[in-house]
Amino acid sequence: MTVGNQSEFIRIENIVKKFGEVTAVNNVSLNISQGEVFCLLGGSGSGKSTLLRMLAGFDDPTEGRVIIDGDDISGKPPERLPVNMMFQSYALFPHMTVEKNIGYGLRRDGISKAETKQRVDEIMEMVKLSPFATRKPSQLSGGQRQRVALARCIVKRPKVLMLDEPLGALDKKLREETQQELLKIQRDLGLTFIVVTHDQEEAMTMADRIGIMDMGQIVQVGPPRELYENPNSMFIADFVGSLNKFKGVIKGQDGDDTIVGLSENITVKVDTGFEHNDGDKVMLTNRPEKLEIFSADSAEQPTTKNVLDGTVKFVSYMGEQTNYAVELGDDVVVRIAEQNHHMSTKASISMGDKVKVAWPARSTHLFSA
Repeated sequence: MTVGNQSEFIRIENIVKKFGEVTAVNNVSLNISQGEVFCLLGGSGSGKSTLLRMLAGFDDPTEGRVIIDGDDISGKPPERLPVNMMFQSYALFPHMTVEKNIGYGLRRDGISKAETKQRVDEIMEMVKLSPFATRKPSQLSGGQRQRVALARCIVKRPKVLMLDEPLGALDKKLREETQQELLKIQRDLGLTFIVVTHDQEEAMTMADRIGIMDMGQIVQVGPPRELYENPNSMFIADFVGSLNKFKGVIKGQDGDDTIVGLSENITVKVDTGFEHNDGDKVMLTNRPEKLEIFSADSAEQPTTKNVLDGTVKFVSYMGEQTNYAVELGDDVVVRIAEQNHHMSTKASISMGDKVKVAWPARSTHLFSA
């Protein structure tokens, strides 16, 4: 998906943005590749939208600089940058038709009527809006208005398209469909996308890489799988996806495995390179889908290193998966998410049942408490 000197296409160097005494973005450095979909993911107030506005030229950094395709954009107005920005509100002109909305920027730039019409027609065909060319925004669905806003951005052929919470106004099913459409358009045109979102599922679905922001800093950058499977901190582990987390104490070693006590009577094995000493306090984490559940009297029994007895406290059938909460004793409760690949003896597990819970030693992470 990347070409040329990919690490140099967008280079963010030691960017700082202050508003009075408040530091909204704190010394961020980052490279984004050409043709990449890069997501800035973070909670409210993490600095992601402020960083995006500086990349789009709407705000100047207090310190540092941004280089796009070899060009330092410092001090240049947004209209002179090779970027375009799509806002969550879409900001469509209510009195203009779809084709007039899409072609507005081209007309302002003095593009001829013939070329404007050609480019608008091409983009409408690409985003499946041709049948709605003469409609006004009030006559469109939310997804259609979103596509008009997208078409208006890409018809100008920017090198970089920046999207600020682009799908937040859509319902779940339409959001999933629109994500696929966005990625197809991005691939077809070879655009670089920078997406700001607080929705981790959206980031995981769309991004080649994700930069997670907290308190004005990027705390980890990587592909979705890397962030999910190998978080570099307790904050990342807890922020991305569902998580079981327990306070524990290092009890010793068993070969390559670390023994961690979760309570006086419960110990588990962890295969980790985590540096520790006996007696260290830690946080132990694992993902609900990494755990398996078995009826206590089932002929099918687990063979992994961690097998613990428990009692089912909660069952929720979700269609594609079933979620369980199981108490292991000593107030230690784990959540389990099992995919419903086929009907099995597990379908009969219900609240109050005695079960066994199992997970591999390698599927657990340790962090300093």
